Amino acid sequence: LSWDIVRKLKSQRQMWLMGLVDDPEVWTKRRSQQSDDRYAAILQNMVTHPEYLAKLKPGLERYRIIHHIDDEHHRLALKKCGWTPEEYQVGTKSGSKDDEDEDYVEDEPMHGWKWKLTRRISRVFN
Repeated sequence: LSWDIVRKLKSQRQMWLMGLVDDPEVWTKRRSQQSDDRYAAILQNMVTHPEYLAKLKPGLERYRIIHHIDDEHHRLALKKCGWTPEEYQVGTKSGSKDDEDEDYVEDEPMHGWKWKLTRRISRVFN
């Protein structure tokens, strides 16, 4: 067990023993909902920055293992974020434009192949 889970279990037991929990079933459901909401918030933060998504996915997978977040809860969290499992796998939201495309204006003379090349090079070195 990870230190985080052990710490949570110890604090849970202490709260029960001290009589701070009236209904253990309700308390467990609330803690579970808080855990789901926390995971959805982490996921929302990640998909808000898709340029880092591939780099952060392994850490999120470890978090899912440690906190017992199954595929169904992951799918529900993605749904809260407005993403599908397929979009998450690919790493981009379908229908979203690349930053380069948003800045590109067809009639602008500076937006030729040199502009595109400069944009790509600046992405590599920034």
